[in-house]
Amino acid sequence: MLQVTPWRLSIHPYNSFPIPACSFEPIADDLGKVLATEDLGTTTEPLHPATRTSSSDPLDYFHLLFVIAMSPSLAIHATSVELRYGKELVLRNVNCQIPSGSFVSILGPSGCGKTSLLRLAAGLQRPTNGQLSVLSDSSTRHPQVGFIFQDPTLLPWRNVVDNIRLPLELSGVAKKASALDVDRVIAMVGLHNEDRKKFPHMLSGGMQMRVSLARALVKQPELLLFDEPFAALDDLLRQRLNEEILRLWQQEKWSAWFVTHNVNEAAFLSQRVLVMTDRPGTVHADIKVPFPYPRRPELRATPEFAEFTGRLHASLQEAAA
Repeated sequence: MLQVTPWRLSIHPYNSFPIPACSFEPIADDLGKVLATEDLGTTTEPLHPATRTSSSDPLDYFHLLFVIAMSPSLAIHATSVELRYGKELVLRNVNCQIPSGSFVSILGPSGCGKTSLLRLAAGLQRPTNGQLSVLSDSSTRHPQVGFIFQDPTLLPWRNVVDNIRLPLELSGVAKKASALDVDRVIAMVGLHNEDRKKFPHMLSGGMQMRVSLARALVKQPELLLFDEPFAALDDLLRQRLNEEILRLWQQEKWSAWFVTHNVNEAAFLSQRVLVMTDRPGTVHADIKVPFPYPRRPELRATPEFAEFTGRLHASLQEAAA
């Protein structure tokens, strides 16, 4: 039996086959039929309408089915995105695709629109022109998106547990029903039982960010948006939290869009790094990170890591020129 994970429909540039929106299951069945046939010309079973083409050549069917199967679902898809604040153009012609489950960072000079991109993805703003779709292939009616800000933004009159519980309260989840979810994320982010009743002023900067992360994770998001969450922390603590973020990402399998000014941070965390130009911001380069996961802390001290971060620095300088 052919095993296929959920995928997103797309068009290969070499073909011009119109594909209507549909679920992937019937197409997976068709792909199995084609692959199970020794002679493609003898495939007589009717295919799903989404796989029909203007060609009668079975090889065209096979090619189309293969392209569909190899097209991953997307957490974020930006097409010709433009954003203006009044008369000022902030973002221009932003195009990018973030596959589901991936970790992608955004690097760029201050004021280039990195945070504005996150706000668009979170639904806090709408683009002036273009389209930005988020979790359009999600199996849930209201997919969850978590946003982690530069500041922990904890409510000072609430203790750790009550700050983490806040998103559940706003969704109408009863206190007793939310207890297990809160306990789960407290353990997940490395908080301890003695921290549960502490108020924000009693926590270090790193502990406050852990609470902020737990609050974002409590509703089990499919996508997490990070807006320079560790910018105010010392480098040693930043590195430790980077390692924690990677552990959680590999464990929970959410998608991540991570804004940072720190080249080393982007290189250590990401599968890809988007380098943006100065305002009006657009994507100058989309750079694949060559290091496999899991990534050990020792990676940062290797010549290969230094060479790659040098490449990112050079791209940043080109983008700002």
